[in-house]
Amino acid sequence: MKRLVSIMVVLAFCLSAPSVMAYERIPDSVSYNGILPDGTSIYENDLPEKINVPQNQEVSPLVFIGYNYVPGYEELKNRTYVHEYAYIWGTSVNFDEGASPYYKVSTRKWTTEENEWNIRVQGSGDFDIKAVKASLLLEGDYHNTETASIEVNEEWYCEFDSPGLYELTWYMRGHKYDAYCGGEYITTDMNDGRFTKVYLGTVTFATKEIHFDISKI
Repeated sequence: MKRLVSIMVVLAFCLSAPSVMAYERIPDSVSYNGILPDGTSIYENDLPEKINVPQNQEVSPLVFIGYNYVPGYEELKNRTYVHEYAYIWGTSVNFDEGASPYYKVSTRKWTTEENEWNIRVQGSGDFDIKAVKASLLLEGDYHNTETASIEVNEEWYCEFDSPGLYELTWYMRGHKYDAYCGGEYITTDMNDGRFTKVYLGTVTFATKEIHFDISKI
């Protein structure tokens, strides 16, 4: 039976002052070629829920013109994770059987990214998209931009079952949602002025969260 050798890599981010101690940072998500050591998928809890729009909100107006925006009903639903929203930094390391390498990085790496808005409103009407975006930011407690960083003096640990060449990559993780707001129909029939929750599309927010990816080449 082939003997598996466990190899631990310690990535230490050290400050120049020798009296400062290193501390361990746990990533917000980790992938080992998509499978964790216990054989379970890291994505089982990240699957999006089905979008459920109540049937009583479905209408078929005679002539649909657009919507008037009704403030105060912004909503973010069905959060999923974009694990590789933005690249921060990466390196590759080759491990020989029986080796226990120590890898040290002494510089800070970071990326600052904007949110990705894929929203629009069908038809015409009094609809302030800027106001909708601002309200959605408040709803989710996000900012227009965000910075994810790997700091000096952090330590990152990972274990491997077999020798080989591995890529270690750090990413900013994004939060993706379906976006809704309040609106009133503009039509030429009896539905004119009727309130509804308007589906706007999707938005992905930049975060401080880190996704750590370990892949064997």
